[in-house]
Amino acid sequence: MPKKFSPELRDRAVRMVYERQAREGGPRAESIRAIAPQLGVGLETLRIWCNRYGPTEPVTGSGESLEEENRRLRRGVRKMHHAMRRAGWDVGRDQVARLMRGAGLQGVRRAEASTLSIVIGPART
Repeated sequence: MPKKFSPELRDRAVRMVYERQAREGGPRAESIRAIAPQLGVGLETLRIWCNRYGPTEPVTGSGESLEEENRRLRRGVRKMHHAMRRAGWDVGRDQVARLMRGAGLQGVRRAEASTLSIVIGPART
């Protein structure tokens, strides 16, 4: 039978994870691995609590919005989405694309390399 944890312990654990992440940086998983054994909570349990009961928007150092972060990083949608997820933003790929489009930002588009056939000398018939 699963253990029942009090809501106070749950809130304290989630707060500790986010405080440690804000203080030391790095991925949230590192903070979860450090905090869970201290409180006697499983890693997966604490991860689920952080997803359900954590802050709706992560606290960034300068309090910047999604658009400001997009503008600062100057990446394409795919890389921007991955970077924002790693940074703790709960944002979807389509939402990142909409935000970037609304802010007038787009990633670098590289043209495909083209190959040319060059005839050297007179053509033989």
